[in-house]
Amino acid sequence: MDEQAKQRTAEIVRRIKGRRTLAQFAKALGVSPGTIRNWEDCVSSPGLDGLIAIATDSKQPLVELLAEILGEDLFKRQEPKVAEEVLLQANLLNKKEKLRLIELLASDLADLLED
Repeated sequence: MDEQAKQRTAEIVRRIKGRRTLAQFAKALGVSPGTIRNWEDCVSSPGLDGLIAIATDSKQPLVELLAEILGEDLFKRQEPKVAEEVLLQANLLNKKEKLRLIELLASDLADLLED
């Protein structure tokens, strides 16, 4: 885990701990108070079991916790770079929506040809 991820993890641990004591929070996660202190001080980072415990305690999906630690935006839309990437997404549509997409593309094509 890089330093920025360790810092974010420490901030998350402090936020989730809230007003609980170190001992209370450690007991809730099933780890020692020293382990929590090491996470807060960026001496070490939680392993998978620790991350699962943190996510469970915070009632946050693990994938969201990991994204926050990594500084990723789960809802960031990836812009397609080539038409084939758009086609991959279009192939996920049902038949009715694929036909509607074809109609929309044909309409756009007609507009392009008029210009």
